[in-house]
Amino acid sequence: MTWRTLQTSGLLALTFGLYSCATTETYSPVQLPAFAGAYFSDCTGKDGSVSMELFSEGKVEQIFDADWTADANGDFGLASYSPLGQTLFQLDFVHKSQTLKTTGKSFANLENLAVGDRRLVEYNGHSIGLKTDEIACLLNHKLPQRWTQKIVSHDETAENIEYVIVDSKRTIRLSLAKHGNRSEVFWKANINWSLYMGLKKLQLSVRLLRDEPALVLHSDQFEKVDLRIVSQEE
Repeated sequence: MTWRTLQTSGLLALTFGLYSCATTETYSPVQLPAFAGAYFSDCTGKDGSVSMELFSEGKVEQIFDADWTADANGDFGLASYSPLGQTLFQLDFVHKSQTLKTTGKSFANLENLAVGDRRLVEYNGHSIGLKTDEIACLLNHKLPQRWTQKIVSHDETAENIEYVIVDSKRTIRLSLAKHGNRSEVFWKANINWSLYMGLKKLQLSVRLLRDEPALVLHSDQFEKVDLRIVSQEE
């Protein structure tokens, strides 16, 4: 066997090995229970008002009220105004160009947000685990309807229905409280992903509280920090 033949055989073996590892997920069609339908949305053509509250070690660090809107074309914006109607802060996302732009006074250094690989939002160059369309959903206290097409398995316990979702190299473990279960949350989602060929694992948890209109985000990249998105009555 010649050296060239050995090289060719080695290349073929490597290619086959890589191809074998690049398996596609098998999604499982799931009939959601009737009560769960209200938790999901396509996240477009919506608007509302929220209070953004940043906590560090349980203490309020920053807070502002803002209006948001999500257009049918996938664009969304978030803006805070003074009592005189002046724009204090604004965050805009353009779906066509996949860009985020901030103007005005910053909240929690949001000027460091950008759109990275696979349309995942990055903060200071590091993925925060959310896709751009998911931000508009969370502002509305909803789950992305798109997730229902990415379910790979599901299970039930006495109190919850559990779904495993795989999307954009993330594993999302979604737990819905069963109808009539008076748990502290309506639903919670743990979004997991890896860095450095799986050597480092990260998680973002999101939960919708039952007893107050608040959605809470916590990332293990910022262990002592929680972000609360509180719905405002119009």
